[in-house]
Amino acid sequence: MVNKIYSGKIKKFEKKIINNHYIKILIPTRDHIDKKYFFSFIKKFSRKAYFITLSKKIKTQVNNLINLKNIKTNLIKHMDFIYLPNDNRVYDTRISSWVYVAIAYNKKVILEKSISSNYEKKRFPQFIIEAKKFKLKKIKKMNIQIHKKFINNYNRNAIIRLKEIIFNT
Repeated sequence: MVNKIYSGKIKKFEKKIINNHYIKILIPTRDHIDKKYFFSFIKKFSRKAYFITLSKKIKTQVNNLINLKNIKTNLIKHMDFIYLPNDNRVYDTRISSWVYVAIAYNKKVILEKSISSNYEKKRFPQFIIEAKKFKLKKIKKMNIQIHKKFINNYNRNAIIRLKEIIFNT
């Protein structure tokens, strides 16, 4: 297991993160993860992908698991997927901010089944993948112009709804 902490300097494992030949899955959740889902997911795809996790609590004997203390935003763009094995006792009705980070970086989000995953799937169907239905393969990213238009429209609509709530109460 590679257990290095990102320091801002070029390290051997960073070349693997940036290399396009590997499928890379970021697991940014530090606390409140469902370890059963997490280890099941890692085991299922351990031969075909690199996993980058931000939790030092995760200890497993998987050669392609990279534990980082934090991640620079310039490395997020090199990830293929973001997997959130959130503990449904905590996140069942909460939204993880990593969903929005993934959308901002035009990444697919892999979520375990919960109330919030159903909600997010309705809001962002082109970005959310249910973990049980996930197939490990490189996917085409949304066209950059379509992605920018999607983000701009979503933000504009959110601001309009917020103004309506504020001024109509």
